[in-house]
Amino acid sequence: MDKDSMKDKLKGKFNQLKGDAKEALANATDDAGKKTEAKADKAKGKTQESIGDAKDRMAHQNK
Repeated sequence: MDKDSMKDKLKGKFNQLKGDAKEALANATDDAGKKTEAKADKAKGKTQESIGDAKDRMAHQNK
């Protein structure tokens, strides 16, 4: 695993956790705007993680 892919994966996990926190706050306050932000953060995080996984696969194929 290279440094660049690890960075993507960590950023992805962070954004997913941030989305989980926003979702909990949105559910507690019934804030539709925060629910939308939470979904966006989670989607961004999943995408970043996928990019990190793809970089790992590419690095292993090129060895």
